[in-house]
Amino acid sequence: MICTKCGRDKPETEKYFYRDKREKSGWKFWCRLCSKNNTKKNNPAKSNREKEARYKRAKRIMRRLYLMHREIFNEIIEHIGDEE
Repeated sequence: MICTKCGRDKPETEKYFYRDKREKSGWKFWCRLCSKNNTKKNNPAKSNREKEARYKRAKRIMRRLYLMHREIFNEIIEHIGDEE
């Protein structure tokens, strides 16, 4: 099947094309790569949301690690204070 956007000939598989029940062939006319590039180009808000979500996830993980290490640090300090 030929992608109507980039003109490359690719096999009719889910690896290269999205399914579309409305089309006679059962596949979208654009390949997956062209579809993704088009979405990124025309919908920058979606890519910004994805970046923000990754940032929030990383921030949450870092906060958990910091709290965990702070508790361990406090335990060590208490233990050292008990030895004196």
